[in-house]
Amino acid sequence: MAGKAFCQTPVVTGVDFADDPGKLYVPLRGMVSAMGLNLGGTEDEPTVEGKSFPRLRELFDGTKLVALDDLGALGAKLAWDKATQTATVVLATKTVTVHRGVKRAEISKAHQELRAYQGDILILQTHVSTGRKGHATPSGSFAAYSKERMHYSRLYDDAPMPWAVEIDGNVFIHGFTSVPRRPASHGCIRMPLRGKNAARYFWHWVSIGTPVKVG
Repeated sequence: MAGKAFCQTPVVTGVDFADDPGKLYVPLRGMVSAMGLNLGGTEDEPTVEGKSFPRLRELFDGTKLVALDDLGALGAKLAWDKATQTATVVLATKTVTVHRGVKRAEISKAHQELRAYQGDILILQTHVSTGRKGHATPSGSFAAYSKERMHYSRLYDDAPMPWAVEIDGNVFIHGFTSVPRRPASHGCIRMPLRGKNAARYFWHWVSIGTPVKVG
């Protein structure tokens, strides 16, 4: 209607980690912008309105995440709706809606790549190694069925499989010392242990029941 301005409440996607149940995190920069606040400090130690946050987490690419509960240090009020998995954050005249994103992981055998998402946020992107000829990784829609910090293969001489996530019988997503950018496994999906340790990061984030699409 002419002559009237309508202000839509900003919506931010929330991220949670299986190793930190009950905590919901949001991208710090995006949340600060939505709340109309000023981000300062350094890249490694950011501050908001002069206040720092001791419990920051990160996406795999280094994007800083802040726990919703910690926004109380800025004077923000938080209300949680369990039915809709939505939080309302109010600070002075600003209101921001935070919705817990739905988790999913996608594995491309053609590109030998895994991408993990929560809502519209790319949590993790890494190269992988799927099953070689004669041991092809099955395609289809699966889910994270179980998790073990260390699993030992029942089929291949008790081979160690750290940060193992079972998705289909004896098919696991797990860390491995050798992850060439081509099919090389006995059917599992190998993830790198080196560098930032994508296998460990994925294990700590993924929840039992998270959909996993392989194709």
